[in-house]
Amino acid sequence: MSASITFASAVDCTDAYQVLIAQMDDMQAGSTKVAFQLASPGNRASTASPGGYNEDKFSRMVRNPTYAPLLSGFGYEVGAHGKQGSEQYVAQVRVFQDAEKSNATVFVFVMSLQPA
Repeated sequence: MSASITFASAVDCTDAYQVLIAQMDDMQAGSTKVAFQLASPGNRASTASPGGYNEDKFSRMVRNPTYAPLLSGFGYEVGAHGKQGSEQYVAQVRVFQDAEKSNATVFVFVMSLQPA
């Protein structure tokens, strides 16, 4: 547990690409801890309501069939990505579902940019 916390705390949270890579690398290892730790406060609250900040509920959400491919462990590629306006970062991430990388799911991440 402390390794994930140390890893998440080492990420420059003002760099959306670094945050995305840290979250994806951790999810590819089958964990949702870094994704939860680095999610925006609003995202954590809305995905874990009522009450917000419920890591177990967040983890269950990511492990549901819609998002479970993120945890496949077969790798990913970040496609088109960058700032959209002054408050959002958008990235297309192709997540591979098999070792041959012949089957993939594309996710579009929309991240709010947090003040420094």
